[in-house]
Formats: sequence, C-alpha cells, structure tokens
Amino acid sequence: MDAGVWRKSERARLVRLCAAISGDSEIAEDLAQETLLEAWRHRHKLTDTHGAERWLAAIARNVCLRWSRTRSRLPVPVAELPEPAAPAQDGIAELLELLPPESRDPMVQRYVDDRTHREIASSLGISSAAVSMRLTRGKQSLRQALAEAEWRPSGSTCPQCGLRKLLMRRTPSEIEFTCPSCARSDVLVRYPLDNPQFARLVGGLHRPTAMFRRVGEWALHYFSGGAGAGAACTRCGLPVTVRAHVREEGNRGLYVRCDGCGEEVWSSLVGLAGGLPAVRELRPRRLVQVREERGLIAVVHGSLGGGRAVEVAFDRATYALLGAA
Repeated sequence: MDAGVWRKSERARLVRLCAAISGDSEIAEDLAQETLLEAWRHRHKLTDTHGAERWLAAIARNVCLRWSRTRSRLPVPVAELPEPAAPAQDGIAELLELLPPESRDPMVQRYVDDRTHREIASSLGISSAAVSMRLTRGKQSLRQALAEAEWRPSGSTCPQCGLRKLLMRRTPSEIEFTCPSCARSDVLVRYPLDNPQFARLVGGLHRPTAMFRRVGEWALHYFSGGAGAGAACTRCGLPVTVRAHVREEGNRGLYVRCDGCGEEVWSSLVGLAGGLPAVRELRPRRLVQVREERGLIAVVHGSLGGGRAVEVAFDRATYALLGAA
C-alpha cells in the first residue's frame, strides 16, 4: 500500500466520512482507525494506488455499517459485509446514490474532495449557509437510507416456523424478509421494486401482512394454470411459459423466465398455499408438512396451537392448484 494512504489529511478525511455515515462524531475516530487497520490487513488487494481513496471509502462504509448493526443489537441473520475486492468497487458512489441530487454534489466535494464550505459555495454558485444546509440534509438522508437498509423487526410472525418474528430490510431496489430461525442466512421472501409489477403491488405498502396478502393473491392468479400455462412477463409484457421447478434445497415451485428481457419470477408451492384466504386466517401459523401422494403434492399449514389445519393440494406433474380442505 502506498505510504500516502497514511497521511494525516487522509486520516482526517476518513474521520469526516465515518462521522457522516455513522452520525456519531465521537465514534468516528475509532471507526477511521478500524478502517485503516482493515485496509492494512488487506493491502494486497490494492493493485492500483491511484484508486486508494475510493478503496478506503468502500472499507469505511463496511466498517460503519457493521458498527451500526452491532449498536442496534438486532439478531441479523446475514454474513458480514464482504471486503471490497478492488478499487474498481466504488463504495462511496453507491452511498451517494442514496442522496437527493441537491445534497449529492456538496457531499462529494466536502467528504471526498476535501473542499471547504467557501470553495463548495463558489463552485455551486450558492452561499456558504446554503452549503451547510445541504450538507446537513445530505447527512440526515444518508443516515436514514442506511438505517432502512438494515434488517429490522417486522412485527409479523414467520409463516413457516411460526416461532420468530420476521426481519425486514427495505432498500430503493427491493424489499426482503428473513427468519432468524428457519431461514438463517437465506432470504425468505424478496420483492424486487425495480420490477414494475412488484412496485405496483407493494411499493406503497409498509405493513408486511398487507404485502403478503397482495402478492399472494396476485401469485395465485398469475400461476393458476400451473406448468405449461401461458403468462405475461412482469417487466416487459412479452409472452412467457410457466414451468415447474425444484430448487437445490428441494423447494418446489413455479417459475417463469422471459427470453426478451431476462426477468425471472418464482413462487414456491408453500408460498402459493399461503396466499389462500383459508390459510391466511390461521394466525399465527406454521408449515406442518409437504408430502407427496399419488398424483398430488399436499402442503399443510396449521395454527400454532394445533387446533386447525388447512391442506392445499397441487397437481404432482404441473403444480397446478387443485383445491384446499
């Protein structure tokens, strides 16, 4: 690693960056120090010294996010954020995409280019007071966006195990749910918000139960014909064919892939069964079993106390919904 990375000016820049990301100026010095130590441990990954600033900024982002996660004391069921593999991964650019346009440029000039308020004001043609206001708003927006990108308790019980509350993570591009118990490091449900169909279905919703109900009803209709049926791509509208699919872990479901735009949509049989009103009424509920019989696959959901159960039958060959009892 180039010795220039350790200059006082670079350290001061990292302290300011960590303070902006974490929202805690008192801990920023420690976070910057941890960033430099982590960079030293992985110095062999820095192949282009001209990209050292961006590389350090990406490491600082990961360090701050890990600190934020520890501070929240949430049982986060995901692995630690990966190390930046090379300077080409511009972590600071990814961060700045979360900011409103009027705050993005002042934040870049202040925390990346190390310019003073007066220099920023001159370059943007605004007053120093306006620069301060935009920087304050930018830091607030950044902290809010980072907080929303972390796993948070959703208040809804996992429909598979019925034991733990789901964790929810929302970013501008997707909404994800996972269960600390049965999903572990895997995402249980993912709604891509860059897909027009899912943006319409859940983009304006905040309650998980409302999201599950709306997507469940839509999925039952979309995959109603089972494998071999026709449908329309949820992104571009081109005709697609529904296919039966079994994932590596043995989870059965229905799947479409558009040859035009490459969009893929999948729903498990367990998820499709959960979209039925009779199953949704089981609160809280858990997945009891999935069993194969002659000609059909049965998905059984039951109330957590064991008082009621709903068995949903799918055709064994096409995975088409046959009925519920």
